[in-house]
Amino acid sequence: MRPEDPVHLEARAGLVRLEGHLRAHSVRRRARQDAKAFTDRLPWLTDSQQEEIARHYVDQRIAQVREDLLLVVNRCTELEAAYRQRYDELRGGLLRRTVAAFCGVTALLTGIGAWLTMAM
Repeated sequence: MRPEDPVHLEARAGLVRLEGHLRAHSVRRRARQDAKAFTDRLPWLTDSQQEEIARHYVDQRIAQVREDLLLVVNRCTELEAAYRQRYDELRGGLLRRTVAAFCGVTALLTGIGAWLTMAM
């Protein structure tokens, strides 16, 4: 199976979705654990107050993780664009030097050929 095959691409996309789901589940589970640890230190709260604070805590944590991930994604996109631009510049420079060297060698060989023709 080649990496560009539709089946391979679909399988890869499915694995990426699964990984995202598992990561989101992990973040939510950890946030709930941290919220429980936080509200346990506030014994004077009623059960409903503890639940409400825990819910807000989890919501805030998830929002923060989402914001952090968006920042990382945006930075990756910026870096990818910068690296792509630099790669294109380097590739263009290499192509120009290669063409110039080829033209130089061709001119040299043409000159040598003409000199040899005149010398005979």
